[in-house]
Amino acid sequence: MATRTIPQAPVRLVRPTRRGGCYQWEVTTCPYCGKRHRHGAGDEPDQVNTFLGHRVEHCTGHDPCGVGYYLVLDGEA
Repeated sequence: MATRTIPQAPVRLVRPTRRGGCYQWEVTTCPYCGKRHRHGAGDEPDQVNTFLGHRVEHCTGHDPCGVGYYLVLDGEA
């Protein structure tokens, strides 16, 4: 059986735009559809890195095996 490699998705941090808002990780280029997607990164700036790692893609239907991707800091992919 072939092993599927889970791709990496480079992200950049997006700061909250309003008081009480949450940080978000923005996938700069989705490995499946090429578009941008955002994933939650919490509301504490010193904890945003704990939200990196494996996630399910937001572009349903583009990942035929349903393996998602790993969020990694842009420049480290």
